[in-house]
Amino acid sequence: MKKTLYFLFLVFFALSFIPSAAYPWGSATHAYIIDHVSKKLGLSKINEIYGAACPDMFNYPFAAVCQQYLHDQTHGDPGDGSFLKVWWSAKKWGYQESLASGFVSHNDMWAADFTAHHEAQTHPDPGILPDGYDPGWVVIKAFDLNAVWGLAEYLWSIKKEGVPDDIVFYFAIEICHSVIETAGDIVMMSVDSQLGMKLSSSALLRDSSFPDLLEEAYADDLAFKYDMPYEDAAQIIKDAEKEFRKMMILYGTALMQDKETARQLLAQQMADLAQGYLGKYFNLSSYNEIFVKLDEGMMYAIDMCETDNSYLIEIQETIKFVRWNLLLHRIYHW
Repeated sequence: MKKTLYFLFLVFFALSFIPSAAYPWGSATHAYIIDHVSKKLGLSKINEIYGAACPDMFNYPFAAVCQQYLHDQTHGDPGDGSFLKVWWSAKKWGYQESLASGFVSHNDMWAADFTAHHEAQTHPDPGILPDGYDPGWVVIKAFDLNAVWGLAEYLWSIKKEGVPDDIVFYFAIEICHSVIETAGDIVMMSVDSQLGMKLSSSALLRDSSFPDLLEEAYADDLAFKYDMPYEDAAQIIKDAEKEFRKMMILYGTALMQDKETARQLLAQQMADLAQGYLGKYFNLSSYNEIFVKLDEGMMYAIDMCETDNSYLIEIQETIKFVRWNLLLHRIYHW
């Protein structure tokens, strides 16, 4: 018990020095997917795992003016294939190619994120999703979680005067989406007990050339898009990767703990996020009440992911999907 409390103190203390909105979700699942797609070994595999997580480095307002643009560049939506810039820029010696093939395996057009956000491999389209939502596995389960957890009703009960109902519903589904992805990572801990260590190790040992690779891939276009000096664009990209790397070390460390401790750590971080993001729209109660509410949602989500091994089965099919598409697009090398 003392060991667990001491660990919690260390991680919470470390998290206090990192912008809370920057915490990644679903990174362990991306690590598991590329680990089973790839036949690489040693440092090549480690770099590929880190690369697979890194497209999410812009999923937070580190540079709010260009956050959405950089997210689209690294994921490929709305369909321009810009995530391939890392592959095109990678040197074919050293570890850049491993970083780049992992990076591409994440994309939203025809790789891992596609099955999560657009077309589930093992779950039929329920045919009831609102406009703007595709039947990806995580999206479908986010709506299922909201129905069981009642988050939208809870948020409606505490919304500030004048906040439109569609904003309330949007936040409810986005939170449920994030909770499902986080719960999925926790479920994967029992499938691969070394997953947290692999994630942390990949961040600790990633090749030192990776920030320069990201700069080469994205800095010119970012500078042009926002009419900023090239040096400023390069610094935005490198700073984001630096912070993301720290977070991946902590995230992997959290996933090395027992299931309950990991769940509480991640619910705590989501409570920090809730305070930072939702205060403008909702009359938030005490931090502890927010934490308890999110921890409750996490337990519902974990149960949902574990039922009939549904999460693992979807991931196994996603591995096949990603492997085939990497080969089809001539990305993968053995």
